[in-house]
Amino acid sequence: MTSAVDMATTIDGVEIDMSNEALRGTPKRGGGRPSGGDYRLADGTRVPSVTTILGVYKDPGPLTRWAYQIGLRQGYAQGRDGTPPAGLYADRAAEIGSVVHDAAEHVIHGASAEDALRLALGSERGRELTDEQRERARQSLSAFVEWWDMVSPEVVATETPLVSERYRYGGTNDCVARLGRSRTLAVLDWKTGRGVYVEYKLQLSALAELWEENFGERIERAHCLRFDKRDGGFTHEMVPDLRRWFRAFLHLRDAYRIMYERD
Repeated sequence: MTSAVDMATTIDGVEIDMSNEALRGTPKRGGGRPSGGDYRLADGTRVPSVTTILGVYKDPGPLTRWAYQIGLRQGYAQGRDGTPPAGLYADRAAEIGSVVHDAAEHVIHGASAEDALRLALGSERGRELTDEQRERARQSLSAFVEWWDMVSPEVVATETPLVSERYRYGGTNDCVARLGRSRTLAVLDWKTGRGVYVEYKLQLSALAELWEENFGERIERAHCLRFDKRDGGFTHEMVPDLRRWFRAFLHLRDAYRIMYERD
């Protein structure tokens, strides 16, 4: 694993020290998600990722509704002059959640909220936000930091790719941390969707199992941290009963094997 960013970054004329010395004691980053979802067993056999397996289930509802709205607006435009409305296929507001997501990752790796936001807003998509959207991003990050400070996390690892030899799948967590006074081990995942969907709970249960199999530590809780795509609003949801969700995930793993793998 490599440590937090070894560099000093200048944003808006202000130099932000992101060196190891400045971030001493902060968590280690894992290797990140393998290119092309290339997870392999010890013998070199390639296995599917958690998200690939969830494709067997994937709730099409949100995508279907989006496609319907796009088609409706496109049809209306064609009925007039054939010109799609401005912003039909892309909406800058949809990037607010992603910008706050980026800022939150800087926070968990030791940056102050102010520096984290400055870094995120200095990115290519951050620079595209309007002043109003920047203020929304600031408010959302403040809400996240308030929750983060409340649970008093001890971050164990981030972006750690793991493989299950037993169940033959792979996945990469966003963050594993000990939370609260009890120091309960939990897996955390950042999302930028419009809601907390069933597939997120299945995903978190599978990531928790990966950690337990590889490190022998049982993850008791999972948290979905969501930054709304359009307005950047921060919400948090704890996922209870991980064992039940993992049993459901194993059914999807079996379905994937039947549909796509040769015995």
